[in-house]
Amino acid sequence: GEAAGLLDPIKWADAGTGADLPDPPEKFELAVVAHPDQLTGSIVAAWRDDEGRAVLLMLENKRGVEWLRKAAPAYARKYRTAITYDSASPAIARMVPGWERLRSPKPRLQPRGFMEVKKAATLIVDEVERGRVVHYRQPELDEAAKKVVKRKAGANVWALGRDPKRPEDDITPVEAAALALLAYDEAKPKPATLKGRVTT
Repeated sequence: GEAAGLLDPIKWADAGTGADLPDPPEKFELAVVAHPDQLTGSIVAAWRDDEGRAVLLMLENKRGVEWLRKAAPAYARKYRTAITYDSASPAIARMVPGWERLRSPKPRLQPRGFMEVKKAATLIVDEVERGRVVHYRQPELDEAAKKVVKRKAGANVWALGRDPKRPEDDITPVEAAALALLAYDEAKPKPATLKGRVTT
């Protein structure tokens, strides 16, 4: 695929807040993404504040992907939310059967197909461009925002991707943020207006 920068660095920087990392609000969505070569993985939360801005909070980012097997359902149980993931990810697909066997309580799973992954990519790019994003200044998330490019996935179709010359790049925080935000926006019933504001 052709590499083309996606997230405007100035607008991304302007969207950053130096506020202390919060606990997610009562209503939010969580997404899990693994690097295709299993180099890294991320868990990110997303919601909208009372001004309608997308709020992105990286919960965890680590090397490797096996840690996601226990961490994803642990977060889902702690916050009583679902696990959203890309159904085409081989690394995540290997974990799903184990998640499905869990009990007390069993985490809800929200697999997303390619059309939704593509929609999530468009959503996060548009929201950054429109200045409708707030993110906490987390180094791994900021680095991912610098590295993410447009990945061609067919005629006039694209998704979030890595520079073909740097396949090891970790963009999983941004990929997870995009999926979590889409899941939040599509949640039914529509989440109520959140209390509290994000200080920038």
